[in-house]
Amino acid sequence: MNITLEKAGNIDIRVSAPPSKSYTHRALIAAGLAEGKSIIGRPLRSDDTLITAFALQRMGVSMAWDGEQIVVSGTAGKPVCDAYSILDMGDSGTSLRLLTTVALLCRVPVIITGSPRMKERPVEGLVSALNTIGGGIQYLEAIGFPPFLVGGNLLGGRVKVDSTISSQFASSLLLSAPYAESVLELILLPGAVSRSYLDVTVDVMQKFGVVVQREGYDRFLVEPGQFYQGSKYDVEGDYSSASYFFAMAAVCGGRARVSSLAPDSVQGDRQFLRALESMGCRISCSGDCITL
Repeated sequence: MNITLEKAGNIDIRVSAPPSKSYTHRALIAAGLAEGKSIIGRPLRSDDTLITAFALQRMGVSMAWDGEQIVVSGTAGKPVCDAYSILDMGDSGTSLRLLTTVALLCRVPVIITGSPRMKERPVEGLVSALNTIGGGIQYLEAIGFPPFLVGGNLLGGRVKVDSTISSQFASSLLLSAPYAESVLELILLPGAVSRSYLDVTVDVMQKFGVVVQREGYDRFLVEPGQFYQGSKYDVEGDYSSASYFFAMAAVCGGRARVSSLAPDSVQGDRQFLRALESMGCRISCSGDCITL
């Protein structure tokens, strides 16, 4: 099939950025582990985030959707699972990786699995890290891949994480770190990919009341005794989705106004605006609206 695209004239677009999937996953987990009730505003309701929500509910987290928000009653870091219950993560790799460490907090064996495609996605970097700090995770089929049995405890300590396949391995450890039995010191091995998503993880943790000490992307430390607190939290807009509209205005001429964006967001895709600005576009900001 041949498709010919012709440049349009000046455009004038005004849209609202959809909520960030990455922030929604992490906010659901922090709220699910928090003490008390949280209200998450503008969560992204997608197949992947619903898998995370349903899995958390299987671990004793109470959730209720109320229009454009979700009310979450947390477990105070003590998720409740039935022994050998099966948590099926479908096609959501984010859910599987981030919730594996949460499952370790259940204190009973839990089976984590996914779709046939998910069973081809490696998790060795995460599993080996967890098994060095108290985990007793056993593969049930192919070594290094789901499904696996999660058992043991999250003891804490110093752990090196290989995140050359996914930064979500490190994010998984960080999100559950406040509930380790001792201080958790995470050392990121060289070559980690998608490091800006670690900024998103730390941002959510801090918004829910947990302080993360860090040295760039090399070392992260979470002291024991600090826990997530029930919070009112609004999910920020997704810069990746917004980038298409900014690109339209940059190519065609004219203006794109995208609201529901955090001007100081740590999302890596926010740098796309800097790239367009260096090419001659003009960027301005008013509240949560960015105009190119």
